[in-house]
Amino acid sequence: MYQRILVPIDGSHTSTLGLQEAVRMAIDQRARLRLIHVVDDAVIAQNFEGFVNAGELLDSLREAGKAAIAKAVALARRHDVRAD
Repeated sequence: MYQRILVPIDGSHTSTLGLQEAVRMAIDQRARLRLIHVVDDAVIAQNFEGFVNAGELLDSLREAGKAAIAKAVALARRHDVRAD
């Protein structure tokens, strides 16, 4: 029934639980996972301007997102589920 499953990842415990459920579905449906992490730079730049270095904060959030995605891909692959 499903060929691709979109899974939002933010590194939280809750998103990990969602990923685990998506892995179970992917195994059952022989589907592929598409993992996504979003950083809304417009919101950060508007809300923190003058208080923190927005550029450094964005870089930090992006790096954390890449790490969360890498961890999620590893979890999926441990269960022989294709993920990108």
